[in-house]
Amino acid sequence: MKILIRANGGAKIGMGHLMRCTVLADQLREFATVVFVCESNDEFKSGIDFLVRKNYQVILLDSD
Repeated sequence: MKILIRANGGAKIGMGHLMRCTVLADQLREFATVVFVCESNDEFKSGIDFLVRKNYQVILLDSD
């Protein structure tokens, strides 16, 4: 099973939301493949880097 989580977060806004989503994703990862879907822009780069460091696959959406 594959689960997609759509979330954005970065240094200035939303990082707490993203971190809470990873807590849920860590539990789901036990029985499913978890993939994050994030908007690709400079504001959210630190959040995307955080997900990559936690070994999550990230699909980037064009911010336009």
